[in-house]
Amino acid sequence: MTKYKILVVDDDEYVRNMIVRYLQMKGYEVTSAVNGKEAVLKEEKIYPDLVILDVEMPEMNGFEACKIIREKRYGLNYVPIIFLSGSLTEGSVITGLELGADDFVKKPFEPLELLTRIKNLLKMKDFIAQVDLLESMVFTLVTSIEARDFYTASHSRRVSLLSGEIGRELGLQEEEIEILKKSALLHDIGKIGIPDRILNKKGKLMEEEFNLIKEHPGKGTEICKSLKLDPEVMGIIRHHHEKIDGSGYPDGLKGDEISKLIRIVTIADIFDAVTTNRPYHPAKSSCEAMSILTQEANEGKLDALIVKKFNEYFKVAMPS
Repeated sequence: MTKYKILVVDDDEYVRNMIVRYLQMKGYEVTSAVNGKEAVLKEEKIYPDLVILDVEMPEMNGFEACKIIREKRYGLNYVPIIFLSGSLTEGSVITGLELGADDFVKKPFEPLELLTRIKNLLKMKDFIAQVDLLESMVFTLVTSIEARDFYTASHSRRVSLLSGEIGRELGLQEEEIEILKKSALLHDIGKIGIPDRILNKKGKLMEEEFNLIKEHPGKGTEICKSLKLDPEVMGIIRHHHEKIDGSGYPDGLKGDEISKLIRIVTIADIFDAVTTNRPYHPAKSSCEAMSILTQEANEGKLDALIVKKFNEYFKVAMPS
């Protein structure tokens, strides 16, 4: 069983020693500090799994210490932070949360209440670490796909950048743009299951070979389903080859069944594919690619407004 390390920070000697003894009895490895300044130094030294911070302390208060620790400990390095305070106000809670705290416990408190909150936050920490590790593994797979397929090297990264720029042109929120960029990086992850002889075949694919290629959105969804990704991310991975008129794959979605974010990645994907040398066709110019997108929009296959906005961005960002 993992022995978690906890840093307890409080200038009140009685409270500090009581928490330390109680948590040690429960099997935790506990280190203590008397103020925020000492807490920051000890956090760097022992690298705790969780920090308990009093708010009002001499030399450096809990808010200041929280800000410094949180700037270093996020993502794979994330550490939960619990604030202790005898006077919790709405303002102090908001300040603490904005600085990166995860929970508040009001003094005086029952040790069992603190222990329950600690256990819940450590479970959350472990889950976040597992998800981040899995995502890191998936992005490594993306790199391995590009290494297998010379003609589409860096394709996913270019589609990610283009998707983000189209999103900004459309005035999307930063959260939506981040979803676009992450989804685009993963959109072809299913190609890990496609044989090299098909990925790199020169000349037109046979029908059965193209049918195998068409399986990659579904394969990508299967690979990523354990990551607990945002539903929009999973939707983009599965549906980036769908067309508004229902002629796409794998599910033949049409119209409003295809979200705006999926439509954006589809357009960016087509643009980059057309302007990149492939085994079965040489790269076309950016102007030719834009003409293809416009034609498909006129035929009802692509979102006309998004194509128009992309065209406007294209004229400014990539002038002839």
